[in-house]
Amino acid sequence: MPKFFLLSRLNIARHAIIANRWWLTLRLHTLLVRVILLGAIVATGIVYLGLTNTITTTGFQVDQLTKQTEELRRENHKLQLDVARFSTLATVEKRGKELGLVSTQGIEYLNTETDIALQFQK
Repeated sequence: MPKFFLLSRLNIARHAIIANRWWLTLRLHTLLVRVILLGAIVATGIVYLGLTNTITTTGFQVDQLTKQTEELRRENHKLQLDVARFSTLATVEKRGKELGLVSTQGIEYLNTETDIALQFQK
């Protein structure tokens, strides 16, 4: 065989090996990009599910606290009505008579000429 033909075949073989390496490298890079994209999609999905779960739980807690607040407001209003009802003069006098208390007849006030509070003697 002529020498040119052998060199030509060697060059073709060398170029084929280089082309195969380049093609293999390209396929590996493409595969790596696909794996990275798939990982990013899976990670995004997991984060999305976690956030959705957190938001749902928080919304449920807010709803429960709102109901509890309304219940406490109703109870507070009821207690204020009870205080108003039991604080009337007629109710206080009736309860005082039930307990055996008597009303005062004459009220006397002490007048002091000084602005000093009562001083104790030793």
